[in-house]
Amino acid sequence: MVLGVGPFFESVTGFVLAGGAAALRRHGAEAVGLGILAGAATLGISVLLVPELSGALAAAVAAGVFLVRRRRRLRALRPPLRAMAPYALLLILLVAATGPPALRGAIESLGPALTGPAPWLFVSALGAAALLAVTPAGGAEAATATARQWMPVAFATVGFVLAGQVIAGSGAAALLAGGAANALGGAYAAAAPMFGALGGGLTGSNVGSNALFMPLQVEAAAGTGSSVALIAGIQNVAGSHASFLSPQRLVLAATATGLVGREGEIAKAAVAPVAVVLLLLAAVGVVASSSGG
Repeated sequence: MVLGVGPFFESVTGFVLAGGAAALRRHGAEAVGLGILAGAATLGISVLLVPELSGALAAAVAAGVFLVRRRRRLRALRPPLRAMAPYALLLILLVAATGPPALRGAIESLGPALTGPAPWLFVSALGAAALLAVTPAGGAEAATATARQWMPVAFATVGFVLAGQVIAGSGAAALLAGGAANALGGAYAAAAPMFGALGGGLTGSNVGSNALFMPLQVEAAAGTGSSVALIAGIQNVAGSHASFLSPQRLVLAATATGLVGREGEIAKAAVAPVAVVLLLLAAVGVVASSSGG
């Protein structure tokens, strides 16, 4: 259930931050409906297909419904099929590589280099270069710019993953989890979102938050008798939303929207929606724990 809650609140939160109260009054019902659709699609795709594709395919479903509702207004516009083709190719390759067991097994038999989503991202990038007629010089320039953006993120992510493994392997996660379990007992599920939020705010990354705090969350869930899957889902959603408040995300948002120097205003606008999400996740944890689920 928690797996579908994240996309719903991300959709509604993004709508509120982008349009404010006036847009909420005019299009709030549609935003909630699209959020529910995105959440349900994420949950369904994760259960019926593979979790790795849930975000992309659920977003495509919600965006498709949004565009269909405006088909008359958009009829005079030419759809950017050429620009969308690389993304479509990536989704098709991921579905093929992670979906049908027979095909997945055949691909995995070719070697570990083709396991996971990473190689198909490179294949789709090469397809995009061919489709868009990118010159060798342009490709080299794009690769250099991508590497400059990727390296800091990659090193930071690896650092957080290693730190999480050290915390888990050294016994620190078990020690901290034991303390939290003893102090909070059955109320731990209500506090679990705060750990995820702390990780998201510190690292600016859901991956980083999970790397740091997922071992602790799992240990504490087992110690308090809470559902490990539930606590892991709460950690994941809370870390994703709280990453909106990290300094690096605020700077990125300000730069992308031409609001450099107004990061404080962006943070103030984002605090309330993130707080609401954390409170709702705490309520989900309390209800599920009290019902024994």
